[in-house]
Amino acid sequence: MLESCDYFSRFINVKTLVWRKTTFVKKISLTLFGGKVFQNLHTLDLSENEIEELDEEIFRYFPRLTHLKLNNNRIIMISWSTLAPIWFNLSEFQLNGNPLDCHDYCWIYDEDKYPHPQFFDSTSCQYHKRGQVRLTFFHKLVEMINECPAR
Repeated sequence: MLESCDYFSRFINVKTLVWRKTTFVKKISLTLFGGKVFQNLHTLDLSENEIEELDEEIFRYFPRLTHLKLNNNRIIMISWSTLAPIWFNLSEFQLNGNPLDCHDYCWIYDEDKYPHPQFFDSTSCQYHKRGQVRLTFFHKLVEMINECPAR
């Protein structure tokens, strides 16, 4: 696995990084990027991999990121603290095709506190006891919000 390698550090000046259809990275970590700040990176596409986990600090290293695509991975949880460093800069956020746990994703429904990027995909998440629920981010689903645990 590449998670302990600084493979991407040699591409520190790229503006767009598309890395798809790999099966050997399960966690996107700081060491994968050599702990370096990618000042020029605007688009990061890590779709169609088998990513299960994102290091909570990873997006602090991409201060100008405006497009984030994480479609079709194995991500179960993505917290506000993980996305906070880039959230208000994002104009595109895609997370479709991941087995998200709705309870760990409820923060996304507070559009007043967390305004949505201009392009926001539709995705699904799962409650462990209730099965799959379709979430459409362009329309608030009041019953989903009411089921979110208080934060």
